[in-house]
Amino acid sequence: MRINDRLNFFAQGALGIEINSFFPKNDPDGKPFLSHLTLGGQVGVGVTYFLRNGWALEGKTQLGTAEFGLLRSPGIEPTTFLNATGGINNLTQLSVGVAHYFGGATAARSTLPEGQRSPYEAGQRYFSGGFDTGLFIDTPPISSGNNKGNNHNITVALGRFTEAGNARGVSFSAGYSYRETSNGRSSDAMLGVRPYQEFYWPLGTEKWLLFLNAGVGGTYRGSFQKATLAGSTSDSHSVTVFASAFPGIQYQFSPKWALVATVGDAGIGNVTFDRAIREQSTVTSDSYGLSLNINPFVTLNAFGLSLRYFPHRKEAKPTTPNSF
Repeated sequence: MRINDRLNFFAQGALGIEINSFFPKNDPDGKPFLSHLTLGGQVGVGVTYFLRNGWALEGKTQLGTAEFGLLRSPGIEPTTFLNATGGINNLTQLSVGVAHYFGGATAARSTLPEGQRSPYEAGQRYFSGGFDTGLFIDTPPISSGNNKGNNHNITVALGRFTEAGNARGVSFSAGYSYRETSNGRSSDAMLGVRPYQEFYWPLGTEKWLLFLNAGVGGTYRGSFQKATLAGSTSDSHSVTVFASAFPGIQYQFSPKWALVATVGDAGIGNVTFDRAIREQSTVTSDSYGLSLNINPFVTLNAFGLSLRYFPHRKEAKPTTPNSF
């Protein structure tokens, strides 16, 4: 789908089948035995941004995957399973490449005044949000009962520009996960808040912006676990305060809407207070803990997409010729 002279948006899907079989050693007929059959599919999206002379940058990621399978072993009841995941908040597979097209156009030029780092005015607000969700079902596993579970996470943020190249905001996050196996069940809940500061720089045109998001946040996590065989339960709670930063790229595809991609995460450590209650038979234990973790890190294995909405914003008229 063509968005403008420089940017194209595309979606893609794939379907596949995987079959594994083996020949039993003591089978006089020598017939193969089906051990693994999986049907799967995935859906992804991507963008192509044309630079100049036919050269372009291309990036794509998966939005969701699903698979259904059958497992068989001699003398054991067959197993079926269903796995499905999807979302835009915490995507983990991102590929970026360079492509060459014949007949490419010249690169876009910025319409921002000299020294201005974004097209936004002081006082401009925005709202953003993203989510991810997952589901899995294994029924029945080869050596135990049913396995099933799900997880859901959502993040929203409110921001306000204090000047053209700087914005302040606060993000709120919530998550829940549940897992059930033959050995027991567990559930986890999470609530988080994180004030932050953002710094912006244009990437050749006012529609593309590079930014750095830095802030200090806190999260609450509650976990409940019950072991079926041991007859024990555990209930734990923790509060963590942390500092983190991550880079991102924003594309303003309309006056009031923008698409944001973030890559990686960096931090210096955290402070955690936790409490754990464990019960088994007639014995109950209650423990508290306070820990300081100083461990600077940089990761690049997390990728997220979100949408931003800019209320009451109108697109400024360009002050110089523009290829858009």
